[in-house]
Amino acid sequence: MGSFSRQTFTNPNGMSHHLLSDELLLKLLRVSDSEAFEAIYQRHWRKVYQLALSKVRHAETAEDITQHIFVSLWERRQALDISSLEAYLATAVKYKCISYYESRYHRSIVTGVDTADMHADATTEESVDHADLTRAVERAMAQLPAKTREVFQLRRLHDHSVREIAERLGISEKAVEYHVTQSLKVMRHELRDYLYPLRKITWFFTAWFLS
Repeated sequence: MGSFSRQTFTNPNGMSHHLLSDELLLKLLRVSDSEAFEAIYQRHWRKVYQLALSKVRHAETAEDITQHIFVSLWERRQALDISSLEAYLATAVKYKCISYYESRYHRSIVTGVDTADMHADATTEESVDHADLTRAVERAMAQLPAKTREVFQLRRLHDHSVREIAERLGISEKAVEYHVTQSLKVMRHELRDYLYPLRKITWFFTAWFLS
């Protein structure tokens, strides 16, 4: 899990870290107790990995997601305000998986190759001609109003945040969210024939909606 400080701190009643509740471990984690982190990791890594694996269906990717989540937990330990560790980790998995599928979708559009299609779980039924998909996206984009299309392109092509788009276009963040929602509706309708066989599209637009 990388290099973590070996500095230790006294825990309540001198109990073994592995016997402490998540709540107490989080308190110790905030003061950089590396043993508390290790106890959290040992207690939860398998559940995090299994949840990620159920979403991405690729062992190496699930391992990477698991590692990133716990590394982030350690690096942000003093800033995080976590009321439920299990809920926090489950949410972290969800967003990491969304990020994975969004990145995968971007690569497939740019290169014409979806590297994840080489995974053992890929099936013939899930393969869709890339040229057809590209044309469908272009047709859908053409139906968007000019401002909505501009917001769409800034989000999809340039990966700008809602705040960045608002500042760039001189509109409110609420207006940006409106255009994102409108583009989402149009895309869902125009790409409805692709939404089931290409689950990555669903994940991609979900990432937008949750941003």
